[in-house]
Amino acid sequence: MSTYDYYGTYDTIDTVSSTAGAIVGGVFLIIGLVLLIGLAVAACTIIGQWKAFKKAGKNGWEAIVPVYNLVVACQISGVSPWWVLIYFVGSTVLNVIPVLGSLASLACSVYFLILLNVSVAKSFGKDTGFAVGLIFLNPFFWFVLGGNNAQYVGPTPMNDVIMGMFNKNN
Repeated sequence: MSTYDYYGTYDTIDTVSSTAGAIVGGVFLIIGLVLLIGLAVAACTIIGQWKAFKKAGKNGWEAIVPVYNLVVACQISGVSPWWVLIYFVGSTVLNVIPVLGSLASLACSVYFLILLNVSVAKSFGKDTGFAVGLIFLNPFFWFVLGGNNAQYVGPTPMNDVIMGMFNKNN
């Protein structure tokens, strides 16, 4: 008759360490993939803006300066560059107010986003559908604007209701 050792010890250290190693490896894999995708998206944006800015008569390097590239996009599209200041300072200051400030900040940001992207699309002879693409898939549509098919036609701003109110008072 054979005997079985019911009280024997099993080596679980290897199982635990290999499981932990697999988890850590998986986390690093996910972080690496996110970084690669982020770099690809950033490269599309930079290359597209660089070429689009050059088409509009600006320097390509202006695309890689974080806030200044918004000012240049405003200049290219004919939108008042004051919107960049309103966008950043307004969102910072308005967020101090708990609920209404956050809603006002969001409304200001969305309005500027729509205004700038529609104006950029019109300035390159594109329609409103292209502007929707610029709003939702910005890096890839900047890449398309930088391509050979898009031609810069000059500043063509969208009707800016808010800045129009301020300009009428002067």
